[in-house]
Amino acid sequence: MNGLAKRNHGAPSVRSGLFALNLACPAGGSRKAREIGRTGRLSVVYQHDADDGYVTLIGRGVIVADRALLRARWQPTWNQFFPAGADDETSIFVQLEAERIELWVRGVTAEPFGTRSAILERDPGQPWRLVQG
Repeated sequence: MNGLAKRNHGAPSVRSGLFALNLACPAGGSRKAREIGRTGRLSVVYQHDADDGYVTLIGRGVIVADRALLRARWQPTWNQFFPAGADDETSIFVQLEAERIELWVRGVTAEPFGTRSAILERDPGQPWRLVQG
């Protein structure tokens, strides 16, 4: 696990159709932040074992280090991890514009559960379409 993953203390939020994640990286950046900046791609995985729930979001990722934007979106609870708040130079946002969602959720995913995921895709500015259900 890299330093970025170890210090991921942000709860995702949805703003203007984008998922915004608050991530911390070392002062000189991190391998993962550089990779996202170079490729423009990002995958985020969430798992909830108690409900057999799993989702993967895949799409375009953008690193946001703009202090004004971070201040506008900053949540006070993040100060416990970033005492300088939105002005902490190690704090960045990563925006994800999801193009594909893969779900494994009981009651949503086709039975028998675990044999295949439900997959939704969309092109930029277009509605979601079910490509596997």
